[in-house]
Amino acid sequence: MAKGNIAKLAFVGTLGLAAPVHVHAQTLLPAQPGEQKAVISVSATGLYDSNIARASSAALSRRGLEKSDFRLTPLLSADIYKPFGVSYVSLMGSVGYDIHARNSVLDRERIDLTGGAGSKLGPCGLNVTGGYQRRQSDLGDLNVLTTGATATTKNTESIVHAEGLLACGGVVGIKPFAMLNYSDAQNSANQRKGSDSESVTYGGGLLYTQPSIGEIRVYVAQRDVDFPERDGIRYFGAPELRARYAGIRLERNIGARLSGHVQIAYADVDQRGSPTTNNGFDGITWEAGATLRANSRLTLDAIASRSADPSLGFNVDYIVTEDYQLKASYTLNERMTLILTGWHSARDFNYSDTATSIVVNQDKTNRIQASLRIDPVFGRFSLIADAGYANRNADVDFYDYDSVRVGLTLATQF
Repeated sequence: MAKGNIAKLAFVGTLGLAAPVHVHAQTLLPAQPGEQKAVISVSATGLYDSNIARASSAALSRRGLEKSDFRLTPLLSADIYKPFGVSYVSLMGSVGYDIHARNSVLDRERIDLTGGAGSKLGPCGLNVTGGYQRRQSDLGDLNVLTTGATATTKNTESIVHAEGLLACGGVVGIKPFAMLNYSDAQNSANQRKGSDSESVTYGGGLLYTQPSIGEIRVYVAQRDVDFPERDGIRYFGAPELRARYAGIRLERNIGARLSGHVQIAYADVDQRGSPTTNNGFDGITWEAGATLRANSRLTLDAIASRSADPSLGFNVDYIVTEDYQLKASYTLNERMTLILTGWHSARDFNYSDTATSIVVNQDKTNRIQASLRIDPVFGRFSLIADAGYANRNADVDFYDYDSVRVGLTLATQF
């Protein structure tokens, strides 16, 4: 099996299940086998945020923060891939630190690392990845508690994950695959320990590849989520979730300029182990995306999705999310690129017990951002200037906010 085919099957097994497994597609085998690379980057980003607290006027005092702030983030990044024979090893990610001018309580390490290894085993390919993420929680994804609220603003979320996939078959035709994923997600604040979770996802399916058709993937999977701290006394909510998925995904390139994919899955999410649970989620999740290379300068990307996932940030069992994104990238000249991006997100929060939270049941967030990249700006350095606006409207005004962000990044690689 060619390395590129192993990569495609790994994508099926990890990213194509409408369930978050915390793996980055870039860490998997590249499309071109045998391509070795070792890119180390150093950057520094300065960011002004008019509402870093992600809070309304009513909620600001509970956050215990100054509303606006300036943040400096130095970052060391790596993108390494080393093939040897029919095998490979890889490392991708970054390590940095957030430093705030006014809200030092938010100063925190920012880590996102994923390593991978894979090999051809006869007619099959084995791919294994694992990684670690650690950062201050985005305050827009933290609810406000009725007790000890200011203490939970300082919250470090950490995620350990590991994934494995075994796929067999040739370049064209039917290829069976099986996958197994594990993740452990933790909060540092005691008041948020009820959202800590461990999950195991397992499943498999078939991939059919035909150049005139593209790729068709049929899969089934189950995800078991355990919230170990939910005892019904201090931490409330369903102690377990079971999510089952069955779906189909089609990917196709239409000429040299247009490519896209469509995925539709049936998802059944059950809240288990608590007498106060409701009926869970039973319905369709989906994802669709397209890339249009309109001409040599303009590229358009669109993606939309619906999913049902647990969350580290809210005292919920799961959140049903619909996301829509449109991005336009325009090359102004050989050194300058302008990128415009718009997002819309709508979320429904599903609780089995809400005794410790100021409850939000629904919210909608709209964001827009413009970025200008100059590469190089001088010597081997690149400069990225960006500005954006975000607005959230919830069914509880307490959680509404507006935010303006302006940032500047200087980066170089070697």
